[in-house]
Amino acid sequence: MIVDSGSLPLSITVQPLIDGDLLDTTDETAVRRAGACLASLHGALAIHKDYRASNVLTADSEILAVIDFDSVVRDYCVSDLANSFVRLGTRFTNWQPTPASVRHTLLEGYQSVRSLTLLERQWLQALVLWQGIAAIPPGDDPAGWARAL
Repeated sequence: MIVDSGSLPLSITVQPLIDGDLLDTTDETAVRRAGACLASLHGALAIHKDYRASNVLTADSEILAVIDFDSVVRDYCVSDLANSFVRLGTRFTNWQPTPASVRHTLLEGYQSVRSLTLLERQWLQALVLWQGIAAIPPGDDPAGWARAL
């Protein structure tokens, strides 16, 4: 819907309310299901680009919705998976690296829907390292991004 807002028209979209919580990365079942959901998403769209706790809504370990598609681009699925490995645990006000155990669980869930090719498996760790380095903030690093590499 387009509404008059003075000098520039605004585009407004109304979306249904989804009563869920942000992904809890300490919930192994939810993380495994989030991995499976990401693989299904890759089957439909090829990539999300911002798949993290703040954009995955859950209830009782079930994935209810994936939100925030404003960064969607066409890219290699393994690149998106690597980005999720690094940033899955981030929330709007809590930016912390994703623990290795959570990455492993996410990958289990992902591969339950879509197996990685040999080439994707070979690239995954390099891409995770690259994304991890990019996530290290300048100056102080109280969340421990550098140690998470």
